[in-house]
Amino acid sequence: MQERQGRDRRNSNYIIRGSGPARTRKRVRRRASLHIRRAIALFAALAVITGVVYMFTLIPKRDTAQPQRLWFKPGEPARAFGGDLLFLSGGMLSCVGANGGLRWQHPLTGDYANFYANAGFVIAWSRQQLLILDKGGSILVSERLPENIQFARIGATYAAILVGEGDSQYIMIADHLGNEVERLTDIGNLAMSDLGFFDNQDLRLWTLGIDVNGSEPLNVFSTYDPRSRRSTGTVNLSDQLIYDVFWHNRWLMLAGTNSFTAFNYNCIPASDRSSVIVYGWQLVQSRAVRNDMPALFRRNAQAAEAGMTRAFRLVGSSSDVLLRLPEPCLEGLLGSKGVYAFTNDGVYVCAYGSTSFARHDLPVPLDSVIAMLDNDVAVIASGGEVYMIKLPTPK
Repeated sequence: MQERQGRDRRNSNYIIRGSGPARTRKRVRRRASLHIRRAIALFAALAVITGVVYMFTLIPKRDTAQPQRLWFKPGEPARAFGGDLLFLSGGMLSCVGANGGLRWQHPLTGDYANFYANAGFVIAWSRQQLLILDKGGSILVSERLPENIQFARIGATYAAILVGEGDSQYIMIADHLGNEVERLTDIGNLAMSDLGFFDNQDLRLWTLGIDVNGSEPLNVFSTYDPRSRRSTGTVNLSDQLIYDVFWHNRWLMLAGTNSFTAFNYNCIPASDRSSVIVYGWQLVQSRAVRNDMPALFRRNAQAAEAGMTRAFRLVGSSSDVLLRLPEPCLEGLLGSKGVYAFTNDGVYVCAYGSTSFARHDLPVPLDSVIAMLDNDVAVIASGGEVYMIKLPTPK
């Protein structure tokens, strides 16, 4: 009996320290030492991580991210394409992302080469050559037209191409596969300044031309429905020069030298919203923000300030806000959450709904602003080069 108890005692690991054989005590000490070493290593790792995090908090924060230089020059065609940028340089139409990385390229050569992007599609032209591409750069149409192309626009379903010159010019409406839907030929006496697609499905077409045959220039604004192949309205405006058109919430908004006026798709002025007098102001940009489409106007450049301005107006569906800057600014643009106003070395930021600006330094000197991408990345010109800069978020 005593012998069995002795064997059980020797084989048990659950004994009081110092009360068992030497081999058992050594095994217990080794396990304790291993736990201590692991605890020390864990505490050391946590101390290193804490120190690294603390060191990062001591690094001065820049107002904006580092600029990304692109390989085209100021003055070459460039346009925002959602969160990407399109530009034409060296006979290549390139699409890059917000980080400057190349997404796709296509050759597009010629002195009159140009392009337009909208609704996830790109239309490009060079003399008689016509290209239509999707957002990923795949070619949907590549063909030669019988006459030179003046310019073209594209929507979600159709493309409109101004072909020819003088009395023989016409607007060709085609689908995204190049199939011709209709030709509008009754524009021979107009100098066409712009056209585009509108309505909630981006299906209807508006055109803007100037009749210069009379005693004074006459703006001719018209709408057309490609689905029914019929004209839906025309209005003649002689009291001002119309220079920009966009669609918002059932209305075509026409920006002119005197007023900012809403028309329906039949070209009839809105009865429930009055024109906004904008004499002395120029439309810079409009952008969809939540349920509104605010339009940013800048005061006409003053010679004394070398083309700069201290004042902007933000005109929405039911608001007209004056924004004043503490110093002259070169340009203003609309971001996803606020207004940006640029100086030669900084950018002022104002959140929507506020009139207070905060100033941030730019990482490179600024000569001009080329475009604003959807993700608040500005494309700017600086010293003959072009950079992409991530802008600070309004607070």
